[in-house]
Amino acid sequence: KYMGEKPWLIASLGGLVTAMAMYVRPIGFFAFPIFLAPIIVTKLTWRKATITSIILILVTLLLLAPWMERNQRETGVFGLSSLLTQSIATYNLPMFESHQNGTSIEAEVKKVITDTGVPQTDWMELSSNPLLKPYLIDFLKNNLFSYLKWHAVVSIPFFFASDLEWSGSVYSLAIHKTWHYSQAAIFDLVKGAVGVFFGKIIHPWWKFSERLLICLFAVFSIYALITIRRKKVIWIMTGVILYLALATGPVATARHRFPVDPFIYLIASAGMMTYLNSRSKQTSSQS
Repeated sequence: KYMGEKPWLIASLGGLVTAMAMYVRPIGFFAFPIFLAPIIVTKLTWRKATITSIILILVTLLLLAPWMERNQRETGVFGLSSLLTQSIATYNLPMFESHQNGTSIEAEVKKVITDTGVPQTDWMELSSNPLLKPYLIDFLKNNLFSYLKWHAVVSIPFFFASDLEWSGSVYSLAIHKTWHYSQAAIFDLVKGAVGVFFGKIIHPWWKFSERLLICLFAVFSIYALITIRRKKVIWIMTGVILYLALATGPVATARHRFPVDPFIYLIASAGMMTYLNSRSKQTSSQS
């Protein structure tokens, strides 16, 4: 109701909430498109929806500008956070190069340190961006297609990461017990270790059970996309899920999937109910 009557006011409040979220945790920048998704599913015309989205973006940027200007004075870099460059330098680039070159991730991290001259302890500093950013851009330019292919494949664990394993790790850390993380099975598959991949998929049994349940959700979700494909909200939720999966990429865990778990359950439930209703109608017509 209010979105239709006063879209500019709702967009301004949305921009305020978005900016506050980014101040609390700059990682919220990656979720920015998610904040725009609700506008698309309203009954606003495309023109009003576009204007509303622009207002939300401008209000958010306007509220973030004082901090970015402060960073300009303190570090010489006009930006919100060094999180993006730090994440790529720490995870994405070394993990990809490790796969390409058959080396360890630690060796590739040291290579970044040597090539840029920036110690890893300084990667979180915004003042390091002018040295790290050009290096990362050159890396992406030189490996664009091979990296995108690798990134898409290793994003798959986003959907299959174990909620039980994540809960166990949180509990173990809370009681100060050591928790041993195992690398996602998909990394073994991209290396060609098919046997190791399938071994990790089916063991332990409780992880395998979780994955079977996730596959069932996936089947019903695909059924929903086929049968109720004209519902715009279904595609918006699917887009948000895929976006977050690709945004987290090779570091995806169950924790990263939590924000979109409700969307996954809603789409799967819609598919299941649609299927059950169609079966019920078929049974009724036959009897």
